[in-house]
Amino acid sequence: MEIINQLFSHVDSLHHFLLKTAKVIGSSQELEDRLLRDGDSDSYRSLLHDVMVGSTDSVGAGVPVSVDYTPLTKLSEVGINVIQKLVKKKCEKNVFSFGHYELSHNSAAQISSCLRSEYAYPNHTNALLHCRAWKTLHSRIGDQLMMYLLERQSMFVPVGQDSYIQITGVPVYDMISRIEGTCSQLNPTCHYGGKDITGMVSNMGKRKRTMDGKQQKKALHPSCEQPDSQGIDGMMDDIPCKRPKIIVDSQKVQHYSHHKQLPRKNMFYARNLREKLPNSFHPTCVDDLVEEVFLKIDVTTAASVSMATVSHDKCSEKDVREATLGVTVTSAVKPLLFCLLENLRKKSIIYSLLNYHCKAPQLKTCRPRARRLPSRGESSQSAADKVVRRGKMGGPTVAQLLETHSRHRQVYLFLRSLLKRIVPLQLFGSPYNRRVFLKNVRKFVGLGRYETLQLGEIMRKMKVSHCKWLKSVKNPVVRENLVAMVLWWIMTRVVMVTLKSYFYITETGPYRYHTFYFRKRLWMTLRAKGVSDFLKLGTLAPMSEKEAMEMMHAGISLGCSQLRLLPKLSSLRPIVSMGLGIGTQALSVKQQLSNVLHVLSYIKNMNPGLVGSSVFGLDDIYAQWRNFVLKRRAAEDTGPLYFVKADIEKCFDTILPEKLYSVVENALNSVKASEFIIRRYAVVLNMRGRLRKQFRKSVHTLTDFEPDFQKFTKSSLKHLRNAVIVDQVMYRHENKESLLSLIKTHLFHNIIKVGRRYYHQFRGISQGSVLSSMLCNLYYAAMERDVFAVSEGELLMRHVDDFLFVTPHLENARAFLKRLSDGIKEFNCFINKSKTLASFESDDIIPVCSAALFPWCGLCLHMATLEVMVDYSRYNGLNLRDTMTMECGVRALRETLAFSLKQRCHGIFLDIQLNSLPTVLLSTYKMFLMTARRFHCFMKKFPTGRKANENPAFFLGLIQELIHLFFCYGKHRVWDKHKDPGTRIKEDLTEWLGLRAFLQVLRKHQGGYFKLLKLLKTRFSRCERKMKLTTSTTYQNLTEITSQGEPREFDDIML
Repeated sequence: MEIINQLFSHVDSLHHFLLKTAKVIGSSQELEDRLLRDGDSDSYRSLLHDVMVGSTDSVGAGVPVSVDYTPLTKLSEVGINVIQKLVKKKCEKNVFSFGHYELSHNSAAQISSCLRSEYAYPNHTNALLHCRAWKTLHSRIGDQLMMYLLERQSMFVPVGQDSYIQITGVPVYDMISRIEGTCSQLNPTCHYGGKDITGMVSNMGKRKRTMDGKQQKKALHPSCEQPDSQGIDGMMDDIPCKRPKIIVDSQKVQHYSHHKQLPRKNMFYARNLREKLPNSFHPTCVDDLVEEVFLKIDVTTAASVSMATVSHDKCSEKDVREATLGVTVTSAVKPLLFCLLENLRKKSIIYSLLNYHCKAPQLKTCRPRARRLPSRGESSQSAADKVVRRGKMGGPTVAQLLETHSRHRQVYLFLRSLLKRIVPLQLFGSPYNRRVFLKNVRKFVGLGRYETLQLGEIMRKMKVSHCKWLKSVKNPVVRENLVAMVLWWIMTRVVMVTLKSYFYITETGPYRYHTFYFRKRLWMTLRAKGVSDFLKLGTLAPMSEKEAMEMMHAGISLGCSQLRLLPKLSSLRPIVSMGLGIGTQALSVKQQLSNVLHVLSYIKNMNPGLVGSSVFGLDDIYAQWRNFVLKRRAAEDTGPLYFVKADIEKCFDTILPEKLYSVVENALNSVKASEFIIRRYAVVLNMRGRLRKQFRKSVHTLTDFEPDFQKFTKSSLKHLRNAVIVDQVMYRHENKESLLSLIKTHLFHNIIKVGRRYYHQFRGISQGSVLSSMLCNLYYAAMERDVFAVSEGELLMRHVDDFLFVTPHLENARAFLKRLSDGIKEFNCFINKSKTLASFESDDIIPVCSAALFPWCGLCLHMATLEVMVDYSRYNGLNLRDTMTMECGVRALRETLAFSLKQRCHGIFLDIQLNSLPTVLLSTYKMFLMTARRFHCFMKKFPTGRKANENPAFFLGLIQELIHLFFCYGKHRVWDKHKDPGTRIKEDLTEWLGLRAFLQVLRKHQGGYFKLLKLLKTRFSRCERKMKLTTSTTYQNLTEITSQGEPREFDDIML
């Protein structure tokens, strides 16, 4: 119901909707007497009360003036007439007519009963019209109202768990994009401890004292205004601000959109590696520049729409002329634009500044020496100079080249010098405005991979009154819009274009979301070295463009994929993009292989033994590890265990295609069915207050296929809650021969494009393919069946290419390690010995784990007690900021911290049957410590005036909300699943640990949290008194866990 209420302005049950409609036409009493009668069946009454009707128009809009409640035709004929009308309206979608099309030359289609349309598959929502309840409804309301319902309204049938199936109307997944801005502006209710704190937050915004003259002048400045204040995705609009807002008459001129985001996505992974500005960077004349800045940019909406397309309904003609032609009404701006235009044509300025601030290395003087990528916070001295001073002749290694990226400060200094040379100071208005803008440029350069900068942040603290070229514009909103256009143009057409023209911008594997800037000439060398390594390994072989095109035209290849390289510490990881429609094929390679993936997933679920010891996430690891530990404890086996972990070297690149093809063929032949049906449907979910649409596929054989979509939903999708499901009436039939043909083509005739060159892949599978993980698991599972034998009391798990073997027999552990160390040549499998670890001494040079905790895939396994904790050592040397996407706003803060807690709130850490109570409490404490550190990282990004000390009560409520969410996650996911009350943790324990963790972290930065710390201490002391009175033993455990402060493993994590 929540989703339907968000999408439609009017939502009623079918019974109430019909009565409201009849009231509009003046016959409500007559219809009320006809709808319900004594003796009506329960199914008919359920139809009236359970089916929901959503409408975006006013009640009764479009209904005929005079309605006859006596049916003249059959219900099936009414449905045929409605489908015929909807098929003619090609521009409108309606779920009721899905699957029906106008007559064509398609021989596979069937002629429908209306003789003017065809269908390939029947729409099973039409079958509802044959139900007795719907026929009864038709007999009570007549043809006209029934046609009105089917054609004009959106109806939803319940299927349990507060979920619905849409049977008529515009599909809801198409409506999400239309109201996306509205949905994102819904103010969420903040809860903690089961209480609503929205009222508390609104009261905190009230001032307790009057402002002096200086504060009033500052508060009334246009730059302090918060446009689009209903939105909560941006700059803290849901935190009460102490500054009053200026109320502008929005009916005359629409204010610039505060949440308009800079399109950073296009800056990354440049394909053209020539250091050259595009021709569009240089406008031909001042008039073209005026048009580009003030007419082609719309700052009032989130999309980039021309001002010429803006509706004039909300604006007077005079104000629209000022907004669109404001530059022409003042002569002061044209000389500034002319000066800007002349400076843009001076290419030598850019090259000189670029070579001065971001110097390219002299690669011929490098000597091989492997080093790691520098992390955030290191010296900004040019790494290129370090490489040059090494002195000896020789080709540079990839590790040395990776050192020579330009630091964020170098890139910023280059942009600052460039903007000072190109953009006239008078265009900013004053040195103060330029300094504010340059600070935003510095922030923009330092953003993470998926972070954004909004127009409201760029305009913050800008003083429009300093711009003298705006004197002739009287409307203050228009003045701000014009300044916003200029700043937007500088950011998008100068800053972003310059960065993309001279730098290759990418993230890296070790440093997560931290962005790295490589000079393009340097990246060209790196890419050439990476491709040459693949050629030496025999993974790729060059081919001409003519050969590639011939293979794609002939259908020998599925298409062409783009290769990009992801930097690691000392190497490059190949990532293939198969989602682009490159080549002559209408569909991308990813789309063509999508059905293969779903069929293989279906076969894997039917026969889990095909993937051997593969685990696909924490749920699988938890199930297998818990089963292994409980069996061992039930047998009272206290003998020692021996651990081995091994990493397959280049697991994707070394796979033999011939062997893999035979493995996949055997997997397909393991199923008796020769044909598969792939059903497509859409699901709309409410995820953390935002509507999200998902297009899913479900695979069936002819024996288990359920044609009735409503029955399929109740049986296969019963786990969904608060969702709306739409049958897209799209079915694809695939047989084994067609699937094997696609797999064979993908494995043996895969074409990869690097720059302008084409390569034929002869070995391995491409990382980035939708099939890569599935094929890798099938391949190494076949190797396990042929090579390894796991006996009773042993455990073998593999997460893609990471093996974990636990056994009580030392000779078995040594044999397993030796077999992998020697290599399995028939599968071309060899391990990376530097990433291999054992708990015992071996003949090979393999590292030995001397500690009690054995690390594997982000987990720490205690080798004696078999308890599990999170491995935080993988954060060593990283800045915590680089591990998450930080958007400035309370909603982003709340969602990010809640998501991180939810990811760690898992049974493998919190199950008291698996781990002891002190271990569970210690894991909980560490999780809260990490959450408090993330909270501090967010607070550092919040602007002045919006820090924690400004609203300490609000942030205290937010912390308590996170602690309560953690308890709810643990209670629902772990503790409620066990009937034994001794395996549950009370909420008082989690509250005590959470408050203690936040106090431990925030007291190190008392200057920014002294008011919040005062409230935290008060709340913590109250909780501590309660803990002392209830459980003294548990309280003693808590104090022992937290007495030493933060664990040592957190010391190497930078903030």
